Amino acid sequence: MPRPSAATCSRRPSAPISRLALLAGILAAAAWTGPAALAAATWDHAHGDAANSGFAGVATRPALRASATVPGLGSFAPGAGPVIGPDGTVYLGNEQGVLWALHADGSFYWKQQLGAGQSIQASPVVDTDGSIYVVGEYTYTDHRVTPAVRRTDSTLYHIAPTGGGLWTRPFPEHFTGVPQAASRGATSAPPNIWRSGSQAAIIVPAAYKVLGGSMELYLLAFPPDGGPPREQAVSYQAQALNADDGGILSTAGCIITLCFLHPGFQPTVTPPAPSDSLPAHYTAPMSGVGIFTFPGGGLPWVIVNDPWQQTIGYTFSPAGGFTEMFRKTDPARGYAASPMLLPDGHSVTAASDADANSIIPGHLVFTGPNGASLPNVGTSFPLLDTPARTSDQRLVVTSQSGAVIFLQGTTVVASAQLPGQTIASPAVSRSHVFVSTVSSLRTFNALTMTEVGRLDWAGGGLSGPAIGPSGRVYALASNTLYVFPAPPLRPCPTCTIQRPPRPAARESAGAR
Repeated sequence: MPRPSAATCSRRPSAPISRLALLAGILAAAAWTGPAALAAATWDHAHGDAANSGFAGVATRPALRASATVPGLGSFAPGAGPVIGPDGTVYLGNEQGVLWALHADGSFYWKQQLGAGQSIQASPVVDTDGSIYVVGEYTYTDHRVTPAVRRTDSTLYHIAPTGGGLWTRPFPEHFTGVPQAASRGATSAPPNIWRSGSQAAIIVPAAYKVLGGSMELYLLAFPPDGGPPREQAVSYQAQALNADDGGILSTAGCIITLCFLHPGFQPTVTPPAPSDSLPAHYTAPMSGVGIFTFPGGGLPWVIVNDPWQQTIGYTFSPAGGFTEMFRKTDPARGYAASPMLLPDGHSVTAASDADANSIIPGHLVFTGPNGASLPNVGTSFPLLDTPARTSDQRLVVTSQSGAVIFLQGTTVVASAQLPGQTIASPAVSRSHVFVSTVSSLRTFNALTMTEVGRLDWAGGGLSGPAIGPSGRVYALASNTLYVFPAPPLRPCPTCTIQRPPRPAARESAGAR
């Protein structure tokens, strides 16, 4: 299809959707007026933005038919979905340690192989200048100690927008005095970015094994020049470790071999049909941080859920590091996803209960930095993904069972039960809500909260969709990227859209 002229706003042919659904979508969407709107809608973080809102301020169309599918990208860890740069470039990091860059239409741009043996376990994050930060992990058997142990070392990579390494910074090494426990940390949490003018920090949680069967969680805040990070010890938990492989056997039900490396949660639920079931040995990813700054300025707040029972809030400054401001304990919790920050300063955590029953319930917890107390909201099934919000601040959360729940404040206002399981966070535009399950991608009208689109597939439900600045939607299923078209451009006689020239495809040999 020919590209629209850079100097005009043209119409694209629309997919066959009902006039009523299209009208409702337009009513729910704000006017698309040009480059400023595009910049405001960049999905440059794993959950949309630094606050993990899962929201993009653009109009979309229901995801009924993909305009492109992109196979052959490798395999992707749970939660490691696409992110999008300010120019519309799509980035994905795979378990083979390759960072892919694709043009907005899904065509190849470049790829970057991280260091030997590295694996990418979480989404990258894109800075305002278009550069990319991604964590590579190297897990190996360390024969330098007796007996040999499994060890994971992590490294932060800074990649240029056109490919090629800018710098690398290994995570700090801890417990060097005890060789069997020494490591550079493990994480399956996505990095997040705080930026204020020329000041910035790339913040990521990391788990460190402690000799004797325990684990300690740290926050690391890397400066954008590649210098050593600020460190903050978050919490410590004694666990029963498997001496052979370092795996954790915890009350959360985390029993697979590499559970220690990526402490997550595997609840036991009544299984649905095989075509609707998540993989038997998946592990939900670690919680990333949410970042929030109150209107009018001040220090940013960094909120993190540890792998156990606590939500912790810090303020942060590059000069002073982290300052703990609150710590809330949730005794019922067995697992918590990344916190989402509402515009009023409430953080929202989706949690699964530590319950030995065959059906494990979950709940939403509201906490600071807003000091106004809100009650928990209980559900019947585990909640393993980060909630999202709509343009009018309703919440959308999905359960592992495939339930989609809409809330106004702490009140459930609508819900739907889908057949497929999911741990994927919803993605919300001004007009639609997109939910990825194992067996389908569903579209809901954001205004009426009713289903308006369905695409059947296999192997979805492990990572959330992403929404591009033009309204394209991107989603992973069976390690294939699906690209869904943008809505028709609204008439805009006075706007001029400046699109950068399309660079030639290139392939990089590796980051240095």
